[in-house]
Amino acid sequence: IGTSSIRRQKQILNANPEVAVVEIRGNIDSRIGKWETGEVDGIVLAAAGLNRMGIWDIPRYEIPVETCLPAPSQGVICLETHKDEEWLNLFIEGISHNPTKIQATTERYFLNTLEGSCELPVGALAEIKGSNITLTGEFFSEKRGELLRGMKTAPIASHLDLGRELAESLLSRE
Repeated sequence: IGTSSIRRQKQILNANPEVAVVEIRGNIDSRIGKWETGEVDGIVLAAAGLNRMGIWDIPRYEIPVETCLPAPSQGVICLETHKDEEWLNLFIEGISHNPTKIQATTERYFLNTLEGSCELPVGALAEIKGSNITLTGEFFSEKRGELLRGMKTAPIASHLDLGRELAESLLSRE
């Protein structure tokens, strides 16, 4: 199975250690070409990319989030402005989606507590239900040679602590 993501490599191997996972680079067309020529038996691609390019004629299997957590804040669109641009900041605040902001911030606190970068295989997904937020997070521990995963729920008002606390509980298992 070919993928360019170290995180997904670790997640796939965690789900099935019998699978051979290889790094595969290139644009969508070149990756599909490697699959079509038999260089790899399967490839992991983002459904959003396939849909955007109108590629519908290849077999697909959507990997469940239980198998492959997304990267922290994956899919979130952010805008950065100068703090002095009051009119622009007011406009952006008006179109901002507060639940997404809370979820992304929770996931980022998880990542930051792990001192993670784009090199560290980290997955995180924050979900809001009612007045609570649940964070599922994981990272690949080099010390233990395995994915460490956990889940924690807290009131939305405690979302900043939630990311830190889950990361600290996973780090304590190393």
